[in-house]
Amino acid sequence: MTDFTVSLAHRFCHRRLVFLTMFMVALFLGTQLGFAQNQMVLPIEGHYDMESMHEAGLNITEEDLHNLAFGTSPRYNEACSATFVSPDGLFTTNHHCADVICVPALDLASSANAEKLSMDHILTNGYIAETRSQEILCKGNYIHVLTEVVPVSNQFLDDYFVYKSEITSANKIEKITRRIEQACNQEKEKQHCRVLHMDNGRERFYLFKYDVIDDIRLSWLPPQSIGNFGGQTHNWRYPRYTGDFTFLRAYKNGKPYTPKHFARVTPKGVKPDEPIFVLGYPGKTQRNATSHELVFVQKINRRTMDQFGRLISTLRPFIDTKNFSSYQPSMDTMNNEVMSSVHTQNAIHKNNLIKALSRKEADYTDSDLVDLLKEFKILFEKRSSVEAKNFLIAFLTIPDVFPSIALNALFQTYISLEEAGDDGFRIDKNAKDKLIEAYNKLHRNSSLSIEMGVWSTYLEMLHNAGHDFPSFQNLQEIAVSKSLACKTLEKETEDEKLKIFCSIKGDDVFTNSAAYLLTHSVFRPETPDSHQVLSNPYLLKTDPLIRFYLGVMNLQGSYYLQYVEFTQTLKNMHRTFNTLTQSNEPPNANGSLRLSVSTVLPRYLSPETGNACAHVTSLSDMVNQDQCGHANNPDQAYFGVPEPIKRLSAKRNILKKSPFYDPIIQDIPINFLSNAMTSGGSSGSGVLNQDGEMVGILFDSDTQGLLADYSTSFNDFVVILDLRYIGFLATEVYPNARWITNEMGLTQ
Repeated sequence: MTDFTVSLAHRFCHRRLVFLTMFMVALFLGTQLGFAQNQMVLPIEGHYDMESMHEAGLNITEEDLHNLAFGTSPRYNEACSATFVSPDGLFTTNHHCADVICVPALDLASSANAEKLSMDHILTNGYIAETRSQEILCKGNYIHVLTEVVPVSNQFLDDYFVYKSEITSANKIEKITRRIEQACNQEKEKQHCRVLHMDNGRERFYLFKYDVIDDIRLSWLPPQSIGNFGGQTHNWRYPRYTGDFTFLRAYKNGKPYTPKHFARVTPKGVKPDEPIFVLGYPGKTQRNATSHELVFVQKINRRTMDQFGRLISTLRPFIDTKNFSSYQPSMDTMNNEVMSSVHTQNAIHKNNLIKALSRKEADYTDSDLVDLLKEFKILFEKRSSVEAKNFLIAFLTIPDVFPSIALNALFQTYISLEEAGDDGFRIDKNAKDKLIEAYNKLHRNSSLSIEMGVWSTYLEMLHNAGHDFPSFQNLQEIAVSKSLACKTLEKETEDEKLKIFCSIKGDDVFTNSAAYLLTHSVFRPETPDSHQVLSNPYLLKTDPLIRFYLGVMNLQGSYYLQYVEFTQTLKNMHRTFNTLTQSNEPPNANGSLRLSVSTVLPRYLSPETGNACAHVTSLSDMVNQDQCGHANNPDQAYFGVPEPIKRLSAKRNILKKSPFYDPIIQDIPINFLSNAMTSGGSSGSGVLNQDGEMVGILFDSDTQGLLADYSTSFNDFVVILDLRYIGFLATEVYPNARWITNEMGLTQ
């Protein structure tokens, strides 16, 4: 993956989508690391500093911790975190994870209860399965359950430990990694293996083994008015009033999956300053970043705001048109990326982080350290020039983010062609079913006008970035010649493709190029010919859109080699930097399971207004839309409080009798704040109290948390859903869901 795809995947699910990306306790990584709050540490058996954990206020044993790490905390679709809460495979994650991973993939026919519903209806109004037989299959969804972590540093080359790595060395590291992973994957059926590099400690490479469970079904998804309350207006903000949760169930061989361990759930909630800990899969941090690295990050942020902003502007006029809902998840993801970039850029600027690091680096006197900082500057300047072009190419390799239904079918076809290789187009039934499904989605849910807008904008951005690969040049030449042909077109022509092409208004080369691609391709919207395509592979091999896409993917392959060289060199440089600066930080986040010990913050002081808010937000505040520190008026479209909640909020006598009533705030709690260390990918992480009982689900951070990804000088502030709010919803608002909360032990 490229810098952009890594960033996107890991930021994707800290609020919506990757995107995204918590953490384990002080432990050894070859040598023991001292335990501290606001750190993310690895779950390697036998290496926990239990004495330090107990001093921090936790009452759990080493066995408890091991059970929570190995079995209780799966990773959902390699994008979000999750927690098993029952012996029958029931697990929790975030609404903002499920609505982009599960909902678009729902097999409505798999549940008699949902057969007459639409995905749009479920996304807006939510869904509650009243029995297990009504749970809906999320096609293509899966979880990875961690089973073992094995050190494998001894299988890598000695010359890797020199920070000035050549691309040949980087390729060797890549080959060794793939060899280890492939051998591990063959050990047993449905096992997923990943070799991950750690940038601190003596052991630098670990092999993580996971069981793959690929039958995931939807149990309870709250409506948007609860699960996404506040929308982008509240993203990376606090206070929050969001019920960002979803219940899914894992099945194996047609029966509910039985996890080795699951979290004990308690309805007793949290108190100010109470110790808690978080288990999840943070995607990526670089907490020992140099000033040169942050300059590079700011360039990426500006590029994200510019490129995504243009595509969002292209989509906005179509919001109320037919089939736009199919494009909504991609638009939401891009919006999330833009908001993340805006907040990160503003936070770095407001806190003068680059200047502070520059001053600190100017004080270094060690000649090796001074020379290393010069190498950092050269490396990032070189990478910046490459990334300017790579950004757009990488974007087209992420079909769930690029706002084109055609691209999903195109990507599935590309994968099938790659698997078939030189043997033609002979693919197995499973791959063929995926292709037919992708084509049917294209013809059912796509819009030619939306596709035209997206592709013409994208092609113009490619041109402006200086791309000139052959298939792009040929496309423009063909489009121009076809455009001239339209001027003399006879009305009675039998060329239907040419008719459609010429009916599209537009004189610029990018509009004509997009029109040619979409009207002369088997991937054109609203044209159901998937079976014809599959029976005639020649159509694919001569298809203009697939030929263009092959050109993009070939270019991406060359960029990938450069990226491998860059990342391996950067990792080694950071390791040397850590040694020279005597840093003993735990390894940066990299998608492996981590734990962070922290506390419930007693109050939140708004950086905008100076107003102080309670440790937990309340139902009354939600109904009143109390901003408590938010200077800007929110978009009211995201603040539609459900009528049952409005009515209940006014009945104080009912609230006081609820087992989920918080006597400190004298109300029903919704969200609370902690200083746990997290990153994108952590969304959905289970939050447990000092006794190891689950009390919440992590779903966001504030803007300071974005800085904590890059600097040890800043602590993260994370936003957590209080499980008592879920209990209240199940007992008072959605009684049909109570069997689910009964199963997890939250209600009776």
